Amino acid sequence: MTIIILLLLLPVAVQAARQQRPSFYARYERFSTRALYNMGYTYLYKRQMADSALVCFSIIANRKDSRQLADDELRLYVNAMNYMGNIYYTYYNRFDLADEYLDRALQTAQENHFTDRLPYIIGNKANVSFVYESINGSKNAASQFIADNKKIFWEAVKVKEWRCVTTTYYNLSLSAFDSPHPDKILKLISKETASISRLKIPKNTMMLDEAMLYSKINIAYSKKNYAECARLLNSNMPSKTDYAKYNVMPMMHAVLVQIYRKMNRDDLAKEELAKLDKMSRAPSTQPVLKYSINGILYEYYQQNADSALAAHYDYQRLKAKDELNNGNNLSTVKQGRFLRELEQIRLNFQHEQQKQRTAAIVLVIVSLALVILIFLVAIIYRAYKRQRQLIDVLYSRNRQLVKSNQLLLPVDEEPASDNSPKQKTADLPEEIFDSIIKIMEDTEVICNKGFSMTQLCYLLGYNRTYVSRAIREKWGTNFNGLLNSYRIKEACKRMSDTKAYSNLTIEAIAESLGYASRSNFSTVFKRTTGLSAAEFIKRNKEESMR
Repeated sequence: MTIIILLLLLPVAVQAARQQRPSFYARYERFSTRALYNMGYTYLYKRQMADSALVCFSIIANRKDSRQLADDELRLYVNAMNYMGNIYYTYYNRFDLADEYLDRALQTAQENHFTDRLPYIIGNKANVSFVYESINGSKNAASQFIADNKKIFWEAVKVKEWRCVTTTYYNLSLSAFDSPHPDKILKLISKETASISRLKIPKNTMMLDEAMLYSKINIAYSKKNYAECARLLNSNMPSKTDYAKYNVMPMMHAVLVQIYRKMNRDDLAKEELAKLDKMSRAPSTQPVLKYSINGILYEYYQQNADSALAAHYDYQRLKAKDELNNGNNLSTVKQGRFLRELEQIRLNFQHEQQKQRTAAIVLVIVSLALVILIFLVAIIYRAYKRQRQLIDVLYSRNRQLVKSNQLLLPVDEEPASDNSPKQKTADLPEEIFDSIIKIMEDTEVICNKGFSMTQLCYLLGYNRTYVSRAIREKWGTNFNGLLNSYRIKEACKRMSDTKAYSNLTIEAIAESLGYASRSNFSTVFKRTTGLSAAEFIKRNKEESMR
């Protein structure tokens, strides 16, 4: 367990000797979110200037609190919060702040479906939890750490986040050598070991060299080839000038202790322990590193029954633990988590209340809309019923007129009756009216497209003025009105005769009656009968089916 803590909490061994002054950062506020993020990343991983990186990422965090960020800025914000969490527990041992910023990153990533960021954030949270639980004496911390990292490994493979893949595999490898039974853990992670070398990981991926090194060590250890394990570690031991890899050196010394013990080379194991002891006593060594190294030393001497040295290093370990609890707010991690969970419950409750209020408003609106819809349907249905009744009345009227000798005049005109005042027809012979009726009842004549007033006068043998006067005084209309009345009456007869004319369309009937177009016929038919030709045909079919 101490080796894993050593891995997770070891700060970068060499930071820049000179951090920028606060006045230097004032101009950073004017930079874009992308520029700030790039500078923070450069400061953190290329210059080992954690303070400068923290300033850049903090400005991004403040922008999220003060204004709405665009989608691309939100992704940068999630990355910045993840790095801030990493910085706080790696460089400053502020586990409470680390946990808080990682929670912010996790919440925003989940809300915006940044699934490729989740493995990194969950991995960092697992590291913080492991350190907290380990230092507080949890017996399940190591097994939970392994389970979490195995899950993170495959999630990272799924979204092709290779840096997370290599780092997670490195963590799993060290957790095996931190266990009293490395063979058992190496068997648990055998699937990951077999996969790491087959995955097409870009060569410039961070921690790739370390991951590939430990995959070889894990295979050799599983085959009990301990000498090969020691050779691989010693041949890849970084120099103090190799800043990028120098931070992995303490873990390599710790693993060598385990391997030399397997080889029964206590002399070599003690040499590695001496190097670790020297690191722990250096003035610049932080409490968390002291805690980890003294834990390794304590476990070794306790297992070798050297009670005096075991007690010494146990005291140093507990002293470092007190420094962590008192100076680095490790004890407040659980309290901070509880308060954030409580705040999240409050926000969820408010959100649920808002959803219920919204649902209630929507329900009222839908209810009102439904009432209005029912009311409109009722109105439409009532209008439809009234229209049907009117159609029935008009259909019955037209059928009666068709069967009688009366003229089929437009519905807004009253036909001349026998009781109406007599027109002045004293100077008009009675035979002219009989002749007009005889001609108008001849469908072959009146249904000719060329039939006109001139032809009627020719057939009657009277002049135009004389005939027009006769039509007006007898029927109260002009020639066109009289012609349309007889033609529409004939149209009704044909539409009613389903046997003889059922195969004809409205266009065909209109043409057979002498109309130039369907639209002209439909207009005259509607004005005369009050019904459209289609309505008349439909009503006639309904009547014949009864």
